[in-house]
Amino acid sequence: MARKKWLCFVAHFIYASVSILVAFSYVSQYISPLQGSIFYLFSLVVWYIQLGAWIILIWAALQKQTTWMLVFLLLQVVGIRNYRVTYAFRFSEKTVDQALKVVTYNVKNFELGTEALLEEIAAQQADIVCLQEVWDYKRIYNSTYNFPNPLQYLQRSAHLPYLFFYPRIQENFGLAILSKYPIIQKGTIPFKSNGINGMMYVDIIYKNTKLRVYNVHLQSINLMYNPKYEHEIGKIKYDTPDKRRYLLQQLIKSSIKRTYQLELLLQSIRSCQHPVVVAGDFNSTPYSHLYWKMTRDLQDNFIMSGKGLGYTFDKYPLRIDYIFSDRRLKPAQTFTYKTPYSDHSMVVSYMYLV
Repeated sequence: MARKKWLCFVAHFIYASVSILVAFSYVSQYISPLQGSIFYLFSLVVWYIQLGAWIILIWAALQKQTTWMLVFLLLQVVGIRNYRVTYAFRFSEKTVDQALKVVTYNVKNFELGTEALLEEIAAQQADIVCLQEVWDYKRIYNSTYNFPNPLQYLQRSAHLPYLFFYPRIQENFGLAILSKYPIIQKGTIPFKSNGINGMMYVDIIYKNTKLRVYNVHLQSINLMYNPKYEHEIGKIKYDTPDKRRYLLQQLIKSSIKRTYQLELLLQSIRSCQHPVVVAGDFNSTPYSHLYWKMTRDLQDNFIMSGKGLGYTFDKYPLRIDYIFSDRRLKPAQTFTYKTPYSDHSMVVSYMYLV
């Protein structure tokens, strides 16, 4: 009898602990990392906590723990937003011939194959292409280098004659926007710190309407580099307390920087009078405070017109690359396209002016 009471106590303790954990993970998405790093760390595991709650719910049902079963069922209903931002089911099969086609792609420095990667981008025949982590080879190599400048190559092969390149490192590396339509205005949104990340925008005329397109690459986490472990670059395993501490520090520092960077972006968007499209690598999941703030002002094109999970990052099953638009645009089709030439997937979106 005593053993049965003890097991019952342990079961109720687990039920209570998991339910509190689930509720806290939901709340964490609405609290800025500036108010506590623990909230950001929770946002990284919200989805896994919610899936774990299903296991507890099923176990409670099998044990005929009706009260706890209802508690966990209610928690799943409350957290239905997490399913909506994880799995999209609004992909339209209708023709998109007259729609604006936007592509965003983190090309990973062209490390995994320059020419083949460029051909994959060109094959999309997009109207607007936003690239992150792109090298401008023309500025690096002398005239004996026989591969064409990648941006010039794309301009010709993808029929995108208009280009704005925003260098971030030594005038050679940064972000680029290529456009089928004339760029009538362009600008950058400087960060306080230097590095590979940045934000830029162009204004174009599309169907007699002025349209602004932002290309965004928010603060990277930089997990694979630490001067202390320089001899282990690319091979760091977080198998010691010191390395795990470094991992947590990088996660927290980068989330704080992204929070400040997001405010700069939102200020620019809110001051813009015409329709906007925001594309790029946000280095944040759909369960983060950053995503919640973005979707207060804009719509996530993948959720509005995508299909499936839409993960965009290879190393972990995460969606961190997005195309957002304001409500003066109607997304028609949005999908991710995986190539073997980057650790990110390309995101492609068709949309109409309304």
